[in-house]
Amino acid sequence: MAERKPATKQVTLDETQKAILNALSNMKGAVGCGDIAKAANLPTPKVVGKMRSLATLGLVTSPEKGKYRLTPKGRRALAA
Repeated sequence: MAERKPATKQVTLDETQKAILNALSNMKGAVGCGDIAKAANLPTPKVVGKMRSLATLGLVTSPEKGKYRLTPKGRRALAA
């Protein structure tokens, strides 16, 4: 019997999340929320508030405290 792959769940992003992922896609290395906010033209508190949900969804990772980078899953979600 052939093994089935689990269905990939489509992630629905709001405009702020898209702006954050887009900003991260143009940045090198792990960056802080202030830098992401500046690049995305968003208030820093709004970026801070969205990062946990983006990390929970696996779209960003935090290789060090307070710094974030886009994951391959995040790049795919942005391209969708």
